[in-house]
Amino acid sequence: MTDHSNSTSPSEVTVSGIDGALLEKARRALEARSGAIVQGDPAFLINHILKYYVKTAPRTPPALVRAAEEALETADAPTQAMLRKVLEREARLT
Repeated sequence: MTDHSNSTSPSEVTVSGIDGALLEKARRALEARSGAIVQGDPAFLINHILKYYVKTAPRTPPALVRAAEEALETADAPTQAMLRKVLEREARLT
């Protein structure tokens, strides 16, 4: 089991500018894909959502970019690397 929690239950996960339902949908999709239980960590969930946008959309929604910037402060090293990649991509597009 993979636990990316910081003692925050999924129902308590909130990130400014990001709808809680979107985070919950990302959490469920990640669990379905990985077979692991994912709890809590907003940065990890934002990373998962960003990966979807990078693959499917020409631009990342501004609220998600702001959330990524905020999540950089608390994310683990692999998540920070992905967040930085997406933020650099967005910076090049603007």
